[in-house]
Amino acid sequence: MPSYLLSCKMAAVLAAVLFVSYFFFPAQQIAMFGIPASETGEFVARRTGMLLLGFAILSWSARTAPPSPYRTGFCFAAIVVTGGLAVLGLYELARGFAGPLILIAIVIEIVLAALFARHVLAGSSPDPA
Repeated sequence: MPSYLLSCKMAAVLAAVLFVSYFFFPAQQIAMFGIPASETGEFVARRTGMLLLGFAILSWSARTAPPSPYRTGFCFAAIVVTGGLAVLGLYELARGFAGPLILIAIVIEIVLAALFARHVLAGSSPDPA
């Protein structure tokens, strides 16, 4: 399994890429999931992009945090964000609102949630050098 440092870097890069996609190309991002684009959807997608940029910056900043309550808190927040998105994606797929391409996002979100859960379960043990 990747180290905490690598997990944070992966989350930061992914969130930064998604920021660009959601903020600058909201209609295409929405359409990728099989959802018809609308002004409302694009508005929400751009706002989501800003949240993703914040998560990217936070993930990058937290990458060097030593084992501590702060690091554990960040891991829990990352689990809630990524795990919550995976659950929401599954719900939208099950009710037929999102298309099958959402499975790509769901798998990535589950992997990220599992990585950060691993770091919480590891407790305060430092990453190997």
